[in-house]
Amino acid sequence: MRTTTSVAKVFVTCLSLCVPASAQSFMGLGDLPGGDFESITRNLSADGKFVTGSSSTTNGTEAFLWTEETGMVGLGAPLGSQDSFGTAVSNDGSTVVGLHGELSSIRAMRWTAGGGPVDFDPFPVGAASRLANGLSADGSTIVGGFQPGEFQNAIAFHWSGGTLTQIDDTAEASAVSADGSVVVGTDLILGTPPATNEAFIWTAVDGLTRLGFLPGGSGDSSATGISADGRVVVGAGNNSSGFAEAFRWTEGGGMVGLGDLPGGMFQSVASDTTADGGIVVGNSIVGLITSPLGVGPDFDPFIWDESHGMRNLVDVLTNDYGLGSELADWNLTDATAISDDGTVIIGYGINPNGKFEGWIAQIPEPCTALLGVLMCWGLLLQRKWFS
Repeated sequence: MRTTTSVAKVFVTCLSLCVPASAQSFMGLGDLPGGDFESITRNLSADGKFVTGSSSTTNGTEAFLWTEETGMVGLGAPLGSQDSFGTAVSNDGSTVVGLHGELSSIRAMRWTAGGGPVDFDPFPVGAASRLANGLSADGSTIVGGFQPGEFQNAIAFHWSGGTLTQIDDTAEASAVSADGSVVVGTDLILGTPPATNEAFIWTAVDGLTRLGFLPGGSGDSSATGISADGRVVVGAGNNSSGFAEAFRWTEGGGMVGLGDLPGGMFQSVASDTTADGGIVVGNSIVGLITSPLGVGPDFDPFIWDESHGMRNLVDVLTNDYGLGSELADWNLTDATAISDDGTVIIGYGINPNGKFEGWIAQIPEPCTALLGVLMCWGLLLQRKWFS
């Protein structure tokens, strides 16, 4: 009887270990006041608490910072600009980088909680368009690309501690590791026409290394995201059939295609990955749809891991996490970023009112239940042995 009681107590303890810290949820992020209803998410902090992107306002488009406590807050634009777009946010939400200005003259922006939005301009005199695309965890390192002059090829850059490093003179950096030391992006390879894009990885020690192409591919690849430790790169490249396919790259395994979702023409693009590179998110074409922009490809967000392969994120949220009612009448189109632990995913889509809106999904941490079971088994054996 004592043993049975002990076992029961241990199982109660086990159940408490296996309960997720927060229940799964899905919600739209809304938009900023004024103008047409529209918001697009772009990136989030490592823990998933801070989200940045852009939203329509009375004056145009404005970068925003969203948290569960504050909702969507506009970040404004540097003096002289109306439009701004958020592209990356630091872990503590105190720094956001992005773009501002008109399409004909896009400039880099840096927003801080203490100083607001300012023009980010460490570039050579005469530089034309400037893009700030990626930000390190502490906000001290910024990566992107700039044109040294009108109608000239972009130069990828790495900026840290007031020092601007030009990575390559025909490239653009898209993302950076958590510590700011590893940069990924796309390199334009000139020479025998046609010019080719190739994904790259860069460090100050090793310089720029091109990552190649998908096996049998037609010679085109682009890196869009990187794991926190800088060991896993994701993006898209042309496969052996000539279609764009999401990829995952590691030094040991090279560039591996992730497939695509059923339906529509073959196309998938990876946007982001978790801290260890184990989970990848992005979008894939599944057919045709009529949207506020007209008839075009119907994109659905995907989630990939080695055990399950590529799955439709809508199906996963509906079938695995019971969020079907929350997703009713939504048409999710893209998953743009994922938190380090894989429990928070953001993206955008068409809401039940037919408007583009950013969204956030929160799910329990993977493998928590399995870890709890293993811990419980050990506890049970220990209690039985000493009972």
